[in-house]
Amino acid sequence: MLGKGVRRAGEHLFIFGVGEVRVVHQLADGHGELLIRTADGTEEVLEIEKDYDEDLGIEFENGLMDDYRSCSNHCMFCFIDQMPPGMRETLYFKDDDSRLSFLQGNYVTLTNMSQKDIDRVIKYHLSPINVSFQAMNPKLRCKMLHNRFAGDALKKVDQLYEAGITMNGQIVLCKGVNDGEELEYSLQEMAKYAPVLQSVSVVPVGLTKFRDGLYPLESFTKEDAKALLDIYKYYVEQTTITFEYETPSVEEFERRIENTLKKYPYLVEEEDGKIYGYTYAGPFKERAAYDWSVETTIYVDKDARGKGIGKKLYKALEKILGMQNIINVDACITYPEQEDEYVTKNSAQYHTHLGYHMVGRFYKSGYKFGRWYDMVWMEKYIGKHEQPPKEIIPFSKLREKEIQL
Repeated sequence: MLGKGVRRAGEHLFIFGVGEVRVVHQLADGHGELLIRTADGTEEVLEIEKDYDEDLGIEFENGLMDDYRSCSNHCMFCFIDQMPPGMRETLYFKDDDSRLSFLQGNYVTLTNMSQKDIDRVIKYHLSPINVSFQAMNPKLRCKMLHNRFAGDALKKVDQLYEAGITMNGQIVLCKGVNDGEELEYSLQEMAKYAPVLQSVSVVPVGLTKFRDGLYPLESFTKEDAKALLDIYKYYVEQTTITFEYETPSVEEFERRIENTLKKYPYLVEEEDGKIYGYTYAGPFKERAAYDWSVETTIYVDKDARGKGIGKKLYKALEKILGMQNIINVDACITYPEQEDEYVTKNSAQYHTHLGYHMVGRFYKSGYKFGRWYDMVWMEKYIGKHEQPPKEIIPFSKLREKEIQL
C-alpha cells in the first residue's frame, strides 16, 4: 500500500499533490525508507529496495510539484516583452521562480521570494542560487524592474550571504541606466559578498525591433566598450568576482558589455585637425553631498594663448555644467609666493577675470623642481542654491540630445 497520492507503475513511483519527499534512512544492503508528506500534512514512510547507486525511481507529475510562479516585475529590458507576435503561448510566460534557479540555473530577482522561501533555502542550505542583481542602488533597481519592492529585495541577499548560501550574480547592462558610475558602484558592493558570491556576469541588453511603447533603450557600440573595460580590468586582475584570468580585448569586450557614459563633459578646441586646448570637469569630492560642485581644469597650447581659446572653452564647459544642474565650479591653482621660471600668478588672475574668486590658500603644499609651492582654491557660482537642489543630470544623458554650444 503506497498511500494517498502515490501509485506504482512498473518500476517507477509517480507522486503528485506532494508537499515534501525525503529519504530518511538508507541501509547498506540496498534497503531504504522514504518519507512522504502530502500537502495536507499526512505522512507515510515507504520501504524502498534498490541497489545503492541506483536512482530512486521517482517521477513527479510536474517538475516543480506545483504551479510555476510568474514574474511580478516589469523590467525595462525584459526580452519577453520584445518577442514577436504569433508564437506559441508558453514563450510569453514570464517566470521568476527560485526553484527554477536550483533546477535549471535560472536567474531570479528575489522579488517573488517571501521570507518563508528565504528561510527554507537557508534551512536546507539549497545552493547555488542565481541572482539577477541589475543594480545595487535600491532606487535604480526599483526603476529598472518597475517594482517598488525591488530595492528592499536586496536585503535578502544579505541573509543568504550571512547563511553561506552560494550565489552567482548577473547584471543586464543598459546604456545610460546602470552603466558607468552605477556599474562601478554595483561591482564594488557585490565584491563585499565574495567568496559566497562566486561570480558576476555583466551582459549587454538585447534589443529587438518589437519595442513599441517600451522604455527607450539604446544599443551599445564598439567605442563604448573600452571605457567599460577600464572598470572591468580591476575586477579581473584584483578580485575573484569574475573568474577570468586575463582582461579581454576591446573587440571581445564589446560583445559582452559596452559604454560608460561619463558624468562630466570633456571638451577640445580643434581647428584644421590641430588641438589648441581642452577643458574638463571632475568631482570636487567623492561624496553625494558634493554632487553639485565640480573641479574644473583647462589647458591651452602655449603658442595659442591670448586668442580667446580658454574663454571659449570655459564658456562651453559652464553651459553644459549648468544644463547638468551643477552649481559650484572650483579650480585648484598653483600660486607661488614669488613668481619664477616655472609658474606665475597669471592663472589665478585669469580665473578672477572669468568670475572666480579666492576661497582658500594652502601654503607649501606642493613640491616640484626642488621647490615648495602654495596652491589656492578659486570658486564660481553658475547656478542658484535652491532647497532642495535639482537632481544632477549625467553628461551621458545630455549627449543623447544635440547640445548647441
